[in-house]
Amino acid sequence: MTAHANYSLRDEIRDYWSDRAETFDLQVGHEIFSEQERAASDALISKHLGPGAGRVALDLACGTGVISH
Repeated sequence: MTAHANYSLRDEIRDYWSDRAETFDLQVGHEIFSEQERAASDALISKHLGPGAGRVALDLACGTGVISH
């Protein structure tokens, strides 16, 4: 029997993302770093979805939530 006999795939996935979480938002496209980037993102979303005032939305699988603001 190996030392990892009780180590499951679930444990492996949890450990991977626990380690990865520390630098995840530093990757390109995972964060909005400036007001200029936020304004560009807001303009793009408004262009395709229209104004959001008074609308209700459910954001599923939003990752780190950077666009959910």
